[in-house]
Amino acid sequence: MIKDDGNLKGIYFVDCTMNDEPERFIELCQVLVKRGIHLPRKSQLYFKIEEKLNEEMIKWAKRIGLDYIYVGIESGSKKLRKQVSKKFSERAMFETIEKTLAQGMVPLTSFMIGIPGENWSTVFETFHLMTQLSKMGCVEQVFGFKPYPGTWFFDNPSYSDFSIVEKNFDYWTDEYMVVRTSALSEAQLASITWVMRYIHGWFKNKPGRKGGRAYTLNLVPQMVWDIVFYAGIQFHMLARAILGLKRSKIYLRSRQYYPRHISWGSFMKDKL
Repeated sequence: MIKDDGNLKGIYFVDCTMNDEPERFIELCQVLVKRGIHLPRKSQLYFKIEEKLNEEMIKWAKRIGLDYIYVGIESGSKKLRKQVSKKFSERAMFETIEKTLAQGMVPLTSFMIGIPGENWSTVFETFHLMTQLSKMGCVEQVFGFKPYPGTWFFDNPSYSDFSIVEKNFDYWTDEYMVVRTSALSEAQLASITWVMRYIHGWFKNKPGRKGGRAYTLNLVPQMVWDIVFYAGIQFHMLARAILGLKRSKIYLRSRQYYPRHISWGSFMKDKL
């Protein structure tokens, strides 16, 4: 039972099997509508991409007040998506996103950096897909790949193109990169993650926003963004070294998700 005392900000439906029995979710929505219950803003539904989209689920999700559909895409590389059991086609991915947008909802698309086999080519594939989705109106989230205990990757690291570089689980947070691949070090992967969060957290199309930075992605050619992206990675690696932070550190200062909060003064004096 959920009791709202006035401080409830949102409800998250996080269940990777939600699509497997859509009638159960639709039945729940019907009960909520019948009782006149409308979910708080920023509520979201985890939605697994399938080749055959169930549009009724999205329609009912919107009807009960869900603002976001959370979609785990993980990588712009088809090969890397298969590595983490994301075997959907690009057609199914774009159809899900387009139908979500058509209902007036915002797709939250999630990506992971450092999946076994990650290299510069797959990094730019992911960056290009994120840019394309941003132009459509999606909101991106970027995380570092973490092979948690009990997963196949944790138990069989020698069979995959990656290695775990951080054995202390205190560092298995969004602030650190805990793996490296044969092509990219943990320092490079951490910097790549930081810059992806920066560009798509600051310049992306923001739902319901007019003018300003909202259309920056549409106005700048992809080649320019590629140069900015790579330059940002080099800047982050240099900045981390100047600040004396761990090679695997993603944030340049504590308690800040996006690097836009960093001022020159805090950059020069902030030490962790």
